[in-house]
Amino acid sequence: MDIRDVQSRGTNPADESLSARAVESSSSAWNTERASDDRVTLSNRAQAFQETRRAALDVPDVRTDRVETLRRQIQTGSLVPDTDRIAKALLGHGVVTS
Repeated sequence: MDIRDVQSRGTNPADESLSARAVESSSSAWNTERASDDRVTLSNRAQAFQETRRAALDVPDVRTDRVETLRRQIQTGSLVPDTDRIAKALLGHGVVTS
């Protein structure tokens, strides 16, 4: 657990680290004693969100099979990229600016 005072300015980072460690050690001792009383219950919506998040994280960033298929089509000339459409998409998504 890391608790920071957002109102303080110009504090020494070393002092802050010591304070945070002191809070962690004292709270962890308290939590050890009361750990059997603590319970967490997630709503159905939260569980569905977690499952969806896990599924999204399992999807690869790059679909290499699709990239290879498109690469072959471009190399053979069976797919000609629409450069105007690509440029408009890049501008529309803010990837490039004019």
